[in-house]
Amino acid sequence: MTSARSALRSLALATAVGTVAVAALAAPAAGSPSAADAPPKASTLVQKVSVPAYFYPGATWDQLVGAGNRVGLAIANPFNGPGTGDPQYTRAIQRARTTGMTVIGYVATGYFGTTGITTRNGSTDPADWMRQIKGDVDTWYRLYNAVACMLHALVSSRGTGR
Repeated sequence: MTSARSALRSLALATAVGTVAVAALAAPAAGSPSAADAPPKASTLVQKVSVPAYFYPGATWDQLVGAGNRVGLAIANPFNGPGTGDPQYTRAIQRARTTGMTVIGYVATGYFGTTGITTRNGSTDPADWMRQIKGDVDTWYRLYNAVACMLHALVSSRGTGR
């Protein structure tokens, strides 16, 4: 096993709830050449993992930051969205960025209320969901200087165009 594959396989981050392996790469298919057997190339494609960082800053975020450039993307989720600002998250996100990692913010869309999921104010109205989503995206940029947000639980069919 090459050292790069070994390093990637050893990268396993556990969420604060349970023990969920987030990043583990499968071995190449039988008969395919390993990275050690391939001739060197002028440019090297580097595979990185993405991590749903849905855990509070502490030991697991330290492990995530310690993974350095092996993690290309982390999705931060303080409170099913940005919350109201947490200095612990601010520091954790800044530390992760110093390794070259891209950290984006999690924003819940609740399927725009179509499945009965309510906004934080208890509404299932799609217009209220749109206001909450836009507010959460704006808050990610304001509090954490987010470069992007991941919208979770989108509607998979076209609506009426309201």
